[in-house]
Amino acid sequence: MINTKYTKIGLLFLFGILAISYASASGVVTPYWASDPLTMTPGESKTVALTLQNMVGNEDITLIANLTNNAGVATLIDKNLNYFVPFGKDDVPVNVKIDIPSNAKAGDSYTVTVSFQQIASGSGQMVQVASGFTTNIPIVVISQGVNTSATPKEQPKETTNTAIWLIIAILIVVIIIFFLVMKAKKQVKKQSQ
Repeated sequence: MINTKYTKIGLLFLFGILAISYASASGVVTPYWASDPLTMTPGESKTVALTLQNMVGNEDITLIANLTNNAGVATLIDKNLNYFVPFGKDDVPVNVKIDIPSNAKAGDSYTVTVSFQQIASGSGQMVQVASGFTTNIPIVVISQGVNTSATPKEQPKETTNTAIWLIIAILIVVIIIFFLVMKAKKQVKKQSQ
């Protein structure tokens, strides 16, 4: 018989995996991250499109956008900051306008943070916050002579869900190895008796 202590640990891992996968029902894709920041010149303005997705689960969701850190350079420009994201959609845009001050210097950097809160209707007309997530847009100021409008090389986009699914896969492998080791120990113990 398998030791109940190890069974409880395995069940806790399984429930943790299920909780993580449930929490990853929605996410945001940003075309910029720490190793590939948005580059702009002093005085330049650009609109960056973040993309909301809802690829896990089976329910439509509504997310409210909030600029939690504008770094003095960013503004959410969509008229309605409540974004309806139907299940299966991965292309709901959120537009963020970036205005770099004309007195910025090459090498200056900014980090804009946008947070999203999922809302769910409760009983009656009550609205409740269900869950949330954030994304960062790193910005680096470069000198005027550098061409920032050239077509960038195609790189994979960073998503919230990718990291979560990687963690889930690793936990599943660890659990399988754990149970195989326990089974092997049990068989060795039976053979030695």
